[in-house]
Amino acid sequence: REVIFDCHSKASSALSDSARIRLEYDTTKGANDNCLMFTYMSGAANNGFLGVLLPGSLTSTLTDGNWHHIAVSVKQTVVENNPTLTAYFYLDRERVGNINSVPNAIMGKCNKNMVATIGALSTQRYEWSSGFNTGGKGYGKLNASIDDFRFWKSERGPELIGRFFQEEVHGGTEADHTNAKLGIYYKFNEGASYSSSKVLDYSGRAKDGKVHGYKQTMRSAVSALN
Repeated sequence: REVIFDCHSKASSALSDSARIRLEYDTTKGANDNCLMFTYMSGAANNGFLGVLLPGSLTSTLTDGNWHHIAVSVKQTVVENNPTLTAYFYLDRERVGNINSVPNAIMGKCNKNMVATIGALSTQRYEWSSGFNTGGKGYGKLNASIDDFRFWKSERGPELIGRFFQEEVHGGTEADHTNAKLGIYYKFNEGASYSSSKVLDYSGRAKDGKVHGYKQTMRSAVSALN
């Protein structure tokens, strides 16, 4: 499986401290199958999402050689004191599918710092089917191009996703509440002449990234947003 995004809790020694968010592309799926796998877990309560296939993520669409906007948003609802998580999948600004967790899905708290990677695993991946850890940091490299990446710290609704899917957003800080829930924003547009492996963060939080195995030819001045 090729990893699009992977985030895990740093220095977690117990399951109660652990958290994981991961989006993967399953290369074994057929043209008419859903191919994006989503993991969303926190704390000792294993009732989030464990490698579920996102409805609407058809292989034939996502591998047609064109640029596509994809987004996953998670929302918790409570009906008669029974919480349920719903993961919504968006393709080219439209909500095309959703999947619900098991009933009573209570996400445990995680008070650890988080470490994330784009285009590869951030740490070992636990395979629930076999009970073993596989891979490690840098494994599962994505064979694709990424033009723009945004990580929000709250649920993003269909109106905002649809409005800004092909437009830039402005960052915010804890003091300036303009888009204060925008946690990370990478445009990857420093240009082909930019010699540094640094990826600038435009969220206002100065969470710059670093490209491992950087080559100057990896960058392009062309944007899929234009």
